[in-house]
Amino acid sequence: MRLDGTVRGRARREALEQVCSGGPLLVMTTPETLASDEARAALEMSGVALAAVDEAHCVSEWGHDFRPAYLRLGDRVRVLGSPPLLALTATAAVRAQRVTAPRNYWTRPGFEQVSTCMGQELDAWKAFPEGNAPVGECMRLKKWSPLVLATFAAVATTAAAVSVDLRTFRTTALMLGTVQGENPVTNAPAFDSVVLRGHQLVDLAMGRPIGDTSHPEQVLAMTIACDLGSAELVVFDRFAARAIATVAQSTSFDAIRAQGPRAAAPDRAHFVARFDVDANGNATDGIVDGFATVAGRLHLNQQTGCPQAVLVSLDRDPSDKLLGNSDLSDKDDPAEVKDVLRTGHAHLIGVLDLVSGGTADKVLVPLGRLSIRRGLPDML
Repeated sequence: MRLDGTVRGRARREALEQVCSGGPLLVMTTPETLASDEARAALEMSGVALAAVDEAHCVSEWGHDFRPAYLRLGDRVRVLGSPPLLALTATAAVRAQRVTAPRNYWTRPGFEQVSTCMGQELDAWKAFPEGNAPVGECMRLKKWSPLVLATFAAVATTAAAVSVDLRTFRTTALMLGTVQGENPVTNAPAFDSVVLRGHQLVDLAMGRPIGDTSHPEQVLAMTIACDLGSAELVVFDRFAARAIATVAQSTSFDAIRAQGPRAAAPDRAHFVARFDVDANGNATDGIVDGFATVAGRLHLNQQTGCPQAVLVSLDRDPSDKLLGNSDLSDKDDPAEVKDVLRTGHAHLIGVLDLVSGGTADKVLVPLGRLSIRRGLPDML
């Protein structure tokens, strides 16, 4: 199946849906398309058993000028779970071989170069994830020709992906809260309304005043266990590619899975979780204590069972209207990029004990919304 810049409109949507459905499939694409969020999301949903690069000398010959996406192929494949990678060329000069191989993913344990096999002028690089032994037999040109002939720039075949314990997703948040106020005329107790956004929680968790813009790389994220048994709200540093603070941890996480009519395994889940808020920040600006009950829904990878992001156009759930689920805009909680991916929605009710500018407040949150978006770390 072909998926590149020439496949557009309805044909492109159908191609993406076919990839998302999983099963044995040969996908012919380009380095530029492989870098797109929608292609990455579709391939993550199905899982990649093998990635192959035809005419691999183009990494060296084209990557340095008019097609820089070639130089990022290794990074793009790693994001897809580091499947075995095969690079093929029949025309690479010795210098191009030296430059091409070290540029990317395939210079790691298990790297093997095979030349002039069975009398054929074929140079091929075979790479396997760490821990897998390299294949030592000679690669015959005839054996591999279906890949060479079918490949445009990169090939992925869908199969069961390797499950990991945790997945982390960029999350935006909007919380409508109430704090204890005072009538300015009578001094009688009154309700004061407050609005808390995800980036403001990050500021407080890191001990910064609300509105500080010095660390845009630090964002709110949700980490969810693949068995749907636990979750955390964290501050994720996109530059360091890791969580640097825990905002809240689940003390219980209950989920019910469902399987869609076109799915081969459960592909969605609804959950209800109880979170305890962790103390973060300092005496002037910080999060002191709190709790929240969070209810929401998630998309699941059919092969691994892990939560996963899908194209927003494919993110549909009949319960959204009933529960008031909807995506958050940049006005609700600004995001660093425009997301075309979403893992799910959630809403919450809870209490937050905060200190901001040296003033402590107990915030009752009768309505909070979370938009669980693309997977992290992402490509910067």
